[in-house]
Order: sequence, then C-alpha cells, then structure tokens
Amino acid sequence: LAALRGIELRCYPGADLVRDLLCDPRARARRIAVVGPDLAEFDLLTARFPDIGLIHVPAPFMQPESPEWRATLEAAERCGAEIFLLCLSFPKQEIFARDLKARGAEQGVAPCVGASIDLRDRRS
Repeated sequence: LAALRGIELRCYPGADLVRDLLCDPRARARRIAVVGPDLAEFDLLTARFPDIGLIHVPAPFMQPESPEWRATLEAAERCGAEIFLLCLSFPKQEIFARDLKARGAEQGVAPCVGASIDLRDRRS
C-alpha cells in the first residue's frame, strides 16, 4: 500500500525490532512479556538483556480455541505486561494477538516476532 502512494519503506526484520526494543533504555521501565519460547530460549534472552524485567509466558504446542490456548491467553492477561513479544509460529501469533485483544482485559502492543529471539547462533 505504501508503494501505491509513492512511499518507500525499508525492511525492518523482527530480530532487529526485538533487539532495538530491548536495547532501548526506556524498556527498563516497561513490563515486557515473551509469549511462546521454551525456557532455554527465554533464559538466553534474559542473560543477554539482564536489566530488563522480562516475563515468560509459556505457550505449549496448542491450537486456537483449545484448553491450552485459553490457558495461555489467561496467563498473558494475568502477567500485566504492556508489551507482548509473540514468539509463536505464523499464523498462530497473529490469531493469538487478535484473541488477546478480543478478550479486552489487556492494553498495549503485541508484535508478532516469531523466532526472532532465537539467539543460539547469533553473534551480534
């Protein structure tokens, strides 16, 4: 749509967005939940960004509308985060964001960042 209006947008991959968000000093004052990664990935993320109070919301393998799905939505609501980094596969993360919004209990943003927190092989 931007191209139709003559606007050139540059690519901004999810991994860059997550890094820039967590490197920003203002992130220390935010409640940021990370939904979906396994505990090992979450531990790597917290080790890399120790000054950020990240909240882990486990998301077991689940299908939309399943009991596990609803339990994960409830856990996300309870954590009180302002930012939810949704690390689920496509299109689950987009559906999860929609369902979280539809519940109406939380406000904030929920970028769908997929595997962008997978830090095992990254050198930066």
